[in-house]
Amino acid sequence: MKDEEYKMVIVSRKDLELSPGKLAVQVAHAAVECSLLVKRKKPKWFKAWKEQGAKKVVVKAQNLEELYRLKEEAENLGM
Repeated sequence: MKDEEYKMVIVSRKDLELSPGKLAVQVAHAAVECSLLVKRKKPKWFKAWKEQGAKKVVVKAQNLEELYRLKEEAENLGM
């Protein structure tokens, strides 16, 4: 785990056309829920993520199809 960089990547759907305020709220909800889930299911990952500064990145998917493709890629990588 020493050589690995841990960061939370939150994917927003561009096609939903959320206002900046609504996007910020949804990202905040996602970050909280994701961190609680990882803390429970992958405590070593959570600890490493916190020790590395709890980095978070927000990216956009064009639509639901792309979001599901990214989810599948993450699952295939063991995330």
